[in-house]
Amino acid sequence: MKKIFCRDVGNAQMFLDGIQQLKERGAVEASWMLVQAEPGQGKSNTMEWYSVQNDAPLVRCKAGWSVPWALRDIALALELEPKHSAKANFDLILSELVMRETILMIDEVNHAAKTLKVLETLRDLTDMSQTMLIAAGHKGTAMTLKAHKQIYSRITKFVEFSGANEDDIKAVYTAMSDVPVSDCAVTEILRQTGGHYREVMNTIVRIEQMGRRLKGKPVTAEIIGEKRLTNDGQVRGLRVVK
Repeated sequence: MKKIFCRDVGNAQMFLDGIQQLKERGAVEASWMLVQAEPGQGKSNTMEWYSVQNDAPLVRCKAGWSVPWALRDIALALELEPKHSAKANFDLILSELVMRETILMIDEVNHAAKTLKVLETLRDLTDMSQTMLIAAGHKGTAMTLKAHKQIYSRITKFVEFSGANEDDIKAVYTAMSDVPVSDCAVTEILRQTGGHYREVMNTIVRIEQMGRRLKGKPVTAEIIGEKRLTNDGQVRGLRVVK
């Protein structure tokens, strides 16, 4: 299994399209994009990949974030030496954002969605530096943020990640697997995983174990047979026999 990120899936393309739309926004202060996803649908992996590819600072929000804690984490993500006061860190971060003209990325923003002071601090940083912010959180984060109109109105683009379809699974296997799979195997992988990306990834190792004995021939649904490919104890839908 190749340890790379597959950008040729629908969620990644929606993410990239959303950022492009954000760059082309009208109101400068409407500089936020919100990504929502159920757990395990590739949200954090996509954020990490984009962060590395574009040298964009990525911060994971903590459940107990206060303003000083948040500012310290953002300063560290920007590779700055944190100061001893929240004001000093705010000024330090603001100066760096203005100079770098980067995108600020905050994952697990649902932890901060009910903490207005942290959200307002992020708003002040993005407004004053004209920095775009990509915030990602669990499904339902938008509804929580909607209670804070001064924050919600700054979200130009909403992106909702969904489960993988057969084309997505083919793209993942083409990019990440060392063995070929047939269309009927892809259908079986989708059936067993329900399109849950984390489970799709887990199937690759098991499929590769089967494929190495085939000397380059594709793994088929017949070869998979009754073997369980998932780790969550569930197999979804009826098996399709062709």
